[in-house]
Amino acid sequence: MLELRPTCEHCNKALPPESTEAMICTFECTFCKDCVGSILENVCRNCGGWLLVTSNKTSEESQGRQLLGQISRQCEGQASAGGRCGPQRIRREHQEHPTRAKIGKSMNVILFGASGMVGQGVLRECLLDHEVERVLSIVRKATGQTHEKLAEVVHADFANYSGIEQLLAGYSACFFCLGVSSAGMSEADYHHVTYDFTIAAAEVLAKLNPEMTFVYVTGTGTDSTEQGKVMWARVKGKTENALLRLPFKAAYMFRPAMIQPLHGITSRTALYRVLYSALGFLFPLFNLLFPKQVSTTEIVGRAMLEVAKRGAPKRILETVDINALVAASS
Repeated sequence: MLELRPTCEHCNKALPPESTEAMICTFECTFCKDCVGSILENVCRNCGGWLLVTSNKTSEESQGRQLLGQISRQCEGQASAGGRCGPQRIRREHQEHPTRAKIGKSMNVILFGASGMVGQGVLRECLLDHEVERVLSIVRKATGQTHEKLAEVVHADFANYSGIEQLLAGYSACFFCLGVSSAGMSEADYHHVTYDFTIAAAEVLAKLNPEMTFVYVTGTGTDSTEQGKVMWARVKGKTENALLRLPFKAAYMFRPAMIQPLHGITSRTALYRVLYSALGFLFPLFNLLFPKQVSTTEIVGRAMLEVAKRGAPKRILETVDINALVAASS
């Protein structure tokens, strides 16, 4: 079920569950009819999606059909008039950027984990790349970031995608950067977040997008045997193996070691932020001493795009392979 907010997000008018004045988009942004008609013109101010009359008694499936029907009718009218089709939340018109030259066909990307350090870097490179037409970012909380090519979907349950499944078709690549540190977690909890969340998303995407390239961020030391003594490595290895068995066009496992954040990107983990702040000046030395173990957020992001466009000679890529992909394409 889609969950109505208790008040209008524009005027703060009370909207109890039985209210017939509430209007909602598929991302649960809620407004009253008066604001939608007189101010918002039936378009959600948060996400650009269309708003529809609903109640908590309306099923999520019914709401999805109603919204998609609205989109279809609106598209037909706009197409006959030579206009643009679809809500901004689902489809953004591509705008040229001077940083990455366009040399091939356009690509639509789904990104998980855009608020994390690696995800921030991947998102930056996607938005700069001319061959990426649009990016759908699946997040638990709104980031507030806006861009012509970016659509952000706030989704609460990463183990169940039935409520947004209709939005996940038509994509050629998925960059799955969602992950947590295993520190202080039981194996069951870490397995749920690492394995269950990843495979739940991947199975839906493989069904909807059989020509998709799926790229998963794990880490150096991941245990492909699933039998080792290190808990996180076993779980990551199990996740990798399950992904490689799914019927994607291609799947690649990225195993970076040390990643230097660039372009103002920071880690969400407080300890890592402190370490990067205190030791960041040593990265040039680390790179000199351990060149096969050090990469950057920019290189990781560009390497993901590279394998999505042109593939890679192996399906499991360590830091040295990630760096080599970008060096070869530069």
